[in-house]
Amino acid sequence: MPSVEVATETFWLVPTEFMVPAALEGQLLSERAKRLETKIVVDGPNGPTTPAADDILNDRGILAVPDVLANAGGMTVSYFEWVQDFSSFFWTEEEINA
Repeated sequence: MPSVEVATETFWLVPTEFMVPAALEGQLLSERAKRLETKIVVDGPNGPTTPAADDILNDRGILAVPDVLANAGGMTVSYFEWVQDFSSFFWTEEEINA
């Protein structure tokens, strides 16, 4: 199937059940939040939804799951990896899962 390029502003107008903005900070702006047609926004890493947009989503009854909750497991494991590298101390997969 050939890929289709979608203009940035058109992307934000596509009706969805879930919207998962991720990887870039401040992408879901208040103007985009006013037009967004979705039921739930689940933020990926790096704070893609601005505070003003979050307020608009709330006012519109759109559930917004902040990145700190949606990515808590990934952030925890990233911290473990950082500690291991920094201290040259390594845990087994079983220890991390426990």
